[in-house]
Amino acid sequence: MNTRGAVAVSVAVLASASLVQAVRPSVEAVAATGGRPKLVIEEQGSFFVGGEAIFTETGNATTETSNRNPGHATINQAYVEYQIPQQQRSRYPIIFYPGGGHEGKVYETTPDGREGWATYFLRAGFPVYNVDGVNRGASSWDLTHIVLVRQGRAPITAIPSMDRYSHEAAWTQFRIGPSLGVPFPNTQFPVGAFAQYTNQLVPAFRDAIEDDKNVAALVALLDRIGPAIILTWSQSGRFGFRAAVQRPHLVKAMVSLEPASVSAAGDMAGVSAANLAALSHIPILLEAGDFDEPRILSLRNFAAKIGRNATLLALTEHGIFGNGHVVMVEKNNLQVADLIISYLRGALRRR
Repeated sequence: MNTRGAVAVSVAVLASASLVQAVRPSVEAVAATGGRPKLVIEEQGSFFVGGEAIFTETGNATTETSNRNPGHATINQAYVEYQIPQQQRSRYPIIFYPGGGHEGKVYETTPDGREGWATYFLRAGFPVYNVDGVNRGASSWDLTHIVLVRQGRAPITAIPSMDRYSHEAAWTQFRIGPSLGVPFPNTQFPVGAFAQYTNQLVPAFRDAIEDDKNVAALVALLDRIGPAIILTWSQSGRFGFRAAVQRPHLVKAMVSLEPASVSAAGDMAGVSAANLAALSHIPILLEAGDFDEPRILSLRNFAAKIGRNATLLALTEHGIFGNGHVVMVEKNNLQVADLIISYLRGALRRR
């Protein structure tokens, strides 16, 4: 990262008229300068959370005789950048956690140079904590097993499961269009900046243990900063739910952008019915974009299982079309951000 339709009665549904009304106060608060409030930062900085020290005889360098071996190393840490506005208009900070194959950069300036959510939410008065997940970006990554395999000291199966998004996979899986270079006619993705976007795609470790590492880091962050709002995306959706189960008193609201691992029946992998019951008091917003009706249906079912404090924001049901999976970088990213901000202000005002 640089420093750079209706839901069951038990589920809250956002009505288009109320959303527009709820957004109005934040719009009216905008100062004349460029149509946006001036960005005045009281404090900014960075730190790490989590992490553990390990000792390895030869796992610090591929050359076994290197002076880096033997020795201790720190692994499983997460890097956090934060900014606190001079004028706070939210009781709680917001944590941005990236999805698979991405780092916190995805919440910063968009690929085509527009304002990203990290500073937009800051302008709206939220202290912002932007995270690079464990084993990606500025959080570093654990090379131990790869080194040991290179040395012949571990079997090839010891190499962590990992991948990176190809341009082809990113274009289709993130619903920019049906095939690389062919966008949907109404796509909100800034197609002309696709090359700039692909620069931020990073390798992702994919073994199941990575979930545990990221949940531990998110819990450590909550313990450090106190009560907060968690905003997750895709893969990190389950990190957020699992962390909230461990710290239900510290999670004051959750926003989950197209969370991964939700079945058609509305079950999330790794999150039990008992877990959801423990979170029933937390306002939870689930967002879904366009071009994926099955996802909308599965998230509707998931919202119903969470309970009355869960809300589904299906953008197409509010007349917003063309959004794919990477909503925070798309051309109407600030329109969607305003809907999220208005939801959070309304949900937290009622508590």
